[in-house]
Amino acid sequence: TAGSPGYTCGCPGAQTWNGSACIEQPPTAGPDTTQSAAGNRPATAPSVSSAVTPYPVLDNDTKLVFVVYKEGIYVKQNTVEDMNTNYIESVDLLSDTDWITEFDYVYHKNVMLWLESSVFEGLSLYGAPIDRSKPSAFNATQKLLRRTYNSKRLSIDWIHDLAYISVSKGVEVISIGPEGKYYSYDLIRHNEIQGDVSVDPIHGLLFWSQWGYNTVTTKHSGSITRANQDGSDPIVLSTATLIPNTIALDIDAQVVYWIDTHVYTLYSVSYTGLDFKTILVSRNLFEGSFSMDLFGDHIYWSNYENNALHVTNKRGLNGTEKLTLVNAYTDVEGVKVLDSRRQMNGTNRCSNSRCAHMCLPVQRDYRCVCSKNRFQFSDVCNDETTTTARPVMTSTEMATTATTTLEPIGATDAIHSQLIDHNIHYMKNISHKLDSLINITQLRPESEGPHNGHWIAIAFISMAVNVILIAIFIYRKKQIKFPDNFWAKFRKDRGDILMNDTSSVNDEL
Repeated sequence: TAGSPGYTCGCPGAQTWNGSACIEQPPTAGPDTTQSAAGNRPATAPSVSSAVTPYPVLDNDTKLVFVVYKEGIYVKQNTVEDMNTNYIESVDLLSDTDWITEFDYVYHKNVMLWLESSVFEGLSLYGAPIDRSKPSAFNATQKLLRRTYNSKRLSIDWIHDLAYISVSKGVEVISIGPEGKYYSYDLIRHNEIQGDVSVDPIHGLLFWSQWGYNTVTTKHSGSITRANQDGSDPIVLSTATLIPNTIALDIDAQVVYWIDTHVYTLYSVSYTGLDFKTILVSRNLFEGSFSMDLFGDHIYWSNYENNALHVTNKRGLNGTEKLTLVNAYTDVEGVKVLDSRRQMNGTNRCSNSRCAHMCLPVQRDYRCVCSKNRFQFSDVCNDETTTTARPVMTSTEMATTATTTLEPIGATDAIHSQLIDHNIHYMKNISHKLDSLINITQLRPESEGPHNGHWIAIAFISMAVNVILIAIFIYRKKQIKFPDNFWAKFRKDRGDILMNDTSSVNDEL
């Protein structure tokens, strides 16, 4: 009954609830046969909920968009503040039985991108309109790139049309321009476990989380790092964390927020590495946190332990009160607040660039790089020279010279940088795979118990060596037949020798 607490509206047959009434559901769009940018294979697109979205998505109201495991992407049709709604009351923007983990969007272009993993296709990057009743840079669902690795994190630079993706032990950037050529470049590489990634194109900065595991001390150690959008000048903002699984940015206040799922804590630190704060500690709230977003005074995050979306004040004013926005019967993963005010206007430093493949903003400048998959394209890229690696500064070192705020990139003309990256991706990929094999034992969470994988391997190797040595000894003993009096004779001769040696020593003394 409408007006009663806890009611749910349903519609008969194939009709759909649009928030106020039951309407007829338009026919589902068929599979997209757009050619994939990687390998020119026909792309099989996920099914779209409707040819024209019955529920207005881009209507300048704030909305909450989230991913349900092997269900698709949904938009909460109630207001963001409505509590304890069921996800079936939401409108599905995309129906998909494959695993979608994370997504992001460009509001003014009516575009959303998402990462999807399937058994047969592997990991792929998809793009589609947010609202199919309005013009979009994508006319239909398109597979943009197929990748050979697993990835779960995504952040879009809405000014320069760049998608930053967390990959194993690093960050990759992909251009998503209108020309249909999706260049990719390995931006960040390290030897730890890569966490979340988030970009601030207003200030020209990239942020990511990472952590490692010490097999000797059986302890985790994590960090929050900042760099320019081309990966240059990396600076560690904080190491006071263990497993910083997900991060979000307050661009206006220039603050980084993150959830540590190992100690169930919400932290924050300024862009300059100062003003570190512990905001909330609650296992009930933060265990199983996967994705988070920030808008206004509130932080929104998904929790796959209790299959829900939660919200809290970014200053901790709600305390440990469990405020649930959406409940589901399965994992809730990626989450984003859909609002045009989240993506402010800024200067496009690459608007006048002449880069053959990719243009990466660097403060007020830009930098040309060649795509690592450049051999798949007909255009030739010669934008390659060697650059000097910059050392990583810690937050303590930075605090001695940092200012309290960073100025936004103003409306100045970009000047082409002479710093062009050298492409050594082939050897990097080999080194990366070797690192993955060597550090495979670091992937076991400490919460699962003692980290004994390497000791078990050593024990098995030692046992195998001992078995081989024993087998060799038994074989050789069977081959050599000693006479019965051999050992007795050996003991007698050895005693005579020792007696003679002793006598000679006494004579000398």
